[in-house]
Amino acid sequence: MLDFNVPVEMIFKKKGKTSKRLLSFNLICSFINPFQRNKFKQDYHEFIIKHLPQTEQIKGKYRIEYRYFYKKENSDGANVISILSKSLNDTLVELEIVEEDNVKFCIGESWEVAKKVKKEEEAYVNVKVIGV
Repeated sequence: MLDFNVPVEMIFKKKGKTSKRLLSFNLICSFINPFQRNKFKQDYHEFIIKHLPQTEQIKGKYRIEYRYFYKKENSDGANVISILSKSLNDTLVELEIVEEDNVKFCIGESWEVAKKVKKEEEAYVNVKVIGV
């Protein structure tokens, strides 16, 4: 089993300005230039790898549980988890932690809202990858 936290705020530069943004599906669609999306995907992939603990390979089927620790009450958890889910599954396959991320192997994902974090803390998602 893997159990780790992934921050869901990253620093972005646009038109010479730097800002910390919450990662979400909406961000990808509205903030990131279509020509820069591949670069974003690569950067986010590396970002996830930095937070993954050392682990053994998970053989066969697995499921993932997400717990979202948010900063703002109007945060859209589904938008945040959807981006993390896609990137995390691809990363797990690439690092050969899981065999594949199709329905034969990844038999489910679930997420829940955990609690609001303090202003000075980063929003993050606790992730559990469980072999079944």
